[in-house]
Amino acid sequence: MLFPKPEPYAKVKAKTKRQKAQARALARTEVYTRVDGLCQRCGRRLVLHLADARSAFDIAHAHEIRKRSLGGDPTDPEQIVIVCAECHELLNTNQERVELRDGQVWFVLVPQKERIV
Repeated sequence: MLFPKPEPYAKVKAKTKRQKAQARALARTEVYTRVDGLCQRCGRRLVLHLADARSAFDIAHAHEIRKRSLGGDPTDPEQIVIVCAECHELLNTNQERVELRDGQVWFVLVPQKERIV
């Protein structure tokens, strides 16, 4: 046999998925340590792992500043902010958005007419 049998697609896909998840977790941890475990919007103390949390609201959520569909990279620590569950809900429901200005993170209220329902 001249050519080795190719690796099954499902196995390759699972391996790639694991590698991407590890890269996202590494970026999330890097940002978490950079902000000292505080929500970047409200300042609440957060924990990184579910096992350390007293409630579901104490867990650090990683919010991507630029959506993946618009070319955002979920493994780039410069494109991630750490927020609590309540602040993440505001960002995901399009009531606020995150902007980077001169290397600073700004949370900007989205005007009512620009909100997507």
